[in-house]
Amino acid sequence: MDIKEYRRAYYLANKEKSDEYHKRWVKKHPKQRRVHILKCNRKKKTLVLGHYSFIGLPECAYCGIRDVDVLCLDHIDNDGGGLCRREGSGIRFYTWIVKNNFPAGYQVLCANCNLKKEISRVREVT
Repeated sequence: MDIKEYRRAYYLANKEKSDEYHKRWVKKHPKQRRVHILKCNRKKKTLVLGHYSFIGLPECAYCGIRDVDVLCLDHIDNDGGGLCRREGSGIRFYTWIVKNNFPAGYQVLCANCNLKKEISRVREVT
């Protein structure tokens, strides 16, 4: 039995006790929990954006900016509205991407380039 199986078996055997401890800890340490969540979310976002960037580091496909705070995923074929409504946006969407083994059809853009792409797409339609 490897460590993951052991931990899983221990958790299932002591689920109530473990859940109660977790609830107390969360109540007692709200700031630490928030910091942990933010760190995990940033790590997941960086992982996803790095996967869809050409150089392996998060970078805008148009202008080359590398600030993770302003980078986002863009649906290359502009067909993401329905998917985002179903799966959620933000960190929920990044979680969906990881669970689905990084499907094709996405690129990394900064907020400005993403908006510029949308404006030019709307101009073409009208």
